[in-house]
Amino acid sequence: RSEWVADRVRLMGAAQSNYSPLLVIYRDDLRSSVTNLIRAIAGGEPTVVFEPPDMPQLRLWRVTDPGTINVIQSVLRDSEIFIADGHHRYEAALRYRSAVRSEREVRFDESVNFRMMLLVSFDEPGLITRGYHRLVESATDNEFAELIKSIELTCHIEEWDPPHAATATDRIERFAIELGERKGDEVVFGLYGKERGKFHIATMKSPPQAENALEHSEYSYLHSHVIRPVVDQEREEQIISPHHDPELIARRVDDGSARMAFIMRPVPLDEFVSIVTRGWRLPAKTTNFFPKPPAGAVIQQFGETL
Repeated sequence: RSEWVADRVRLMGAAQSNYSPLLVIYRDDLRSSVTNLIRAIAGGEPTVVFEPPDMPQLRLWRVTDPGTINVIQSVLRDSEIFIADGHHRYEAALRYRSAVRSEREVRFDESVNFRMMLLVSFDEPGLITRGYHRLVESATDNEFAELIKSIELTCHIEEWDPPHAATATDRIERFAIELGERKGDEVVFGLYGKERGKFHIATMKSPPQAENALEHSEYSYLHSHVIRPVVDQEREEQIISPHHDPELIARRVDDGSARMAFIMRPVPLDEFVSIVTRGWRLPAKTTNFFPKPPAGAVIQQFGETL
């Protein structure tokens, strides 16, 4: 979505800095050289420790030893890396660099030529994926009716009864767990608000044969075979927005500011890799990796050289 990218470009221009690293996944070598090295570093005293309000303690280690840096470089030099979170930030960085280059000569070692990243190994057990849900917000009565008709035409629908004592937020979180992990060729997503206050599980009756891993994604099925027959892409971006916060989703649907929510399952990691290694792009805001690096913990300033 171009407005997200443009907003990032304006922020970089005003602040002359990047505050949010990209979350990037890499493949370590067979000896797990980088992972073992990082664990050894983390066994020592951190360079800085701080506790932001309402956040867990953060510890940072600064690595300056040339030998250590050389090991990391040699392993990652030929490794495939994948942007798990921050696609719009990366696109904004490219646009901002192009704008600066159009105004003056930029030296190769200037900070603006680079993008701050947090690299996490595919094999890191703490790396998990979560669903990135969709809120149907400003659809007209006719658009919403046609969307429901499209869902009912393409999917088997069954109601799910949540625990009565749970809050709406808890119910959405439990519902997402109830949807489970994807198995085989099944296409499943949840609905909250199809009927006021109720949850439904939608299972696609006979998913069209996918020609590739991208088309096989549940997110692609939803956008291509359920939403797109009702509205075009431009209109979809106006009436359907991605969100991952269960509390926000519950509040918007319950107070009527959103008409319904699609509760999505996470993209399996192997499916994600199969898609991005071919240079394909999933629908916007599909991957939701956790934990995300906090903005501002490390700041990349543009007035420096590397």
